[in-house]
Amino acid sequence: MRRFSCVVVAFLSISTCAFATSLTAPGDIRQAVSSNGAVATIDMLKKNDSWKRLVEEIQDGKTAWLKVVPLLRPAADEAAADDLDKAVGQAIKRNPSTVLRMIGQGVSAENICKEPLEKTAASYQFRAETEKAVRRVRDHSLKEQREKCLRELYLGRGNMHAAAE
Repeated sequence: MRRFSCVVVAFLSISTCAFATSLTAPGDIRQAVSSNGAVATIDMLKKNDSWKRLVEEIQDGKTAWLKVVPLLRPAADEAAADDLDKAVGQAIKRNPSTVLRMIGQGVSAENICKEPLEKTAASYQFRAETEKAVRRVRDHSLKEQREKCLRELYLGRGNMHAAAE
């Protein structure tokens, strides 16, 4: 019995170690979510300092990285959800079609199609660039998502003008 316990402890230690160090690619993250759940995966990403890299990869608009967001977002705590929403919001300018496809799949237009709350030149530029990228999407299957995103950007623009007055 003691030998069996040692083997189980050793296996769990190796599994945890492998889980902690292998979250460096989107496929690794999908596998971790499948095996361990989204909450545990988010916790592990934060513990081994991979969270920042994940957010940066999502911001870059890489399709494979964007596809992990719907797996993580529903289980994310408030801070992690905010990080993911901001990253996806930044990705719209680089990969608008993929981002629009995510709306309704754990991601909402209300959370990602808005500019930062600060009313600065950078937030005006963000809104203009995002709107331009979204308007370029002509895929008919994304019409509803496109309109939702543009509506959120328009609502944000109204809030920006009200704040500027």
